[in-house]
Amino acid sequence: MIFRKRNTNKQAADNDNPKDIRNHSAIKRIWRNTELSRDEFDACYLPILTDVINNSRDDAEKDHILRLTSGVMVARGGFRLGKSLDIEDSDRIKNRFTLALVACVLVEIIAERDCAKAGNLHQRAYAPDLLQQKLGDFAFSCLRQTPVVFNDICAYFSDAKTSEIRAVIARYFTRTDNAQYRYLLPSFDDGEASDEQETDSDSAIKKEDDLGRKTSMAHQYAAWLNDGLSDRSITVNNVDSFAHLDAEGNLFLIETVALSDFAAAIDKKTEAVARNLVEKGFVKKNPKKRDYFKASVNGRSASGLIMIDAKKMLAALNDANASEHLVLVD
Repeated sequence: MIFRKRNTNKQAADNDNPKDIRNHSAIKRIWRNTELSRDEFDACYLPILTDVINNSRDDAEKDHILRLTSGVMVARGGFRLGKSLDIEDSDRIKNRFTLALVACVLVEIIAERDCAKAGNLHQRAYAPDLLQQKLGDFAFSCLRQTPVVFNDICAYFSDAKTSEIRAVIARYFTRTDNAQYRYLLPSFDDGEASDEQETDSDSAIKKEDDLGRKTSMAHQYAAWLNDGLSDRSITVNNVDSFAHLDAEGNLFLIETVALSDFAAAIDKKTEAVARNLVEKGFVKKNPKKRDYFKASVNGRSASGLIMIDAKKMLAALNDANASEHLVLVD
């Protein structure tokens, strides 16, 4: 989804109003990639997202920036900065690492833009100074009070080989369909993201996922589903698939079979996974007070969950079309 230009005399004033941006579906999708309340998300993320959106060159660039931002958050998976820290610190570090990850991406984009205008600024020296200005005092303070996170932000711009944030972004760019967004982050065009970084990142993500303590079941399920679709161990829109895409980009997941393998892997019941997906806003809440929606799949009745904006949230579905086997009933 891209932001359409409005031909009104109030366009500039409207663009400066965060409330107009906060209700956009792309921003809501980014919010669902965090584990923050909406008020917390607005305080931490909205100022810098508003700046980037309002100053993009055109609608296509806005769309690419939002896709890149959402994509690196998904690529984060269960990865946690400061792996040697006590488990009690994991949630606090995880949330701030996610904020730092997004901040580094967006600050590099802003710095590149501003340096191109000024013509005499060294981007790497300039970028860290933008953090407080663009994030705002509240979000900057959250990062500054967590040295392991803040130090990694500094390393992102000054010592690439030691930055775990850069390792996560490098992992994101290893997927062929994500390479088109690399132009937004010029520092990744010079080969700095080494194979060793990507290998370490993959290992760390797998290790943290195995612990099962770093992200909600909903976030873990989305990452598991995207990985399965990417390596084709999970199919979409086939006669025997449990996942079918509708015309609006939502994904119908046939109950039990769509959740059973994942639930078994984390030793949870499928009902618990379904509830968490609803609670975290990943799937639609049925107004008829049932957990599942009704549909016809390949001529047979079925019930299941509807994952919201799955085509935009899951990179593996970028090129997928609507299923010819799916007819939603309610």
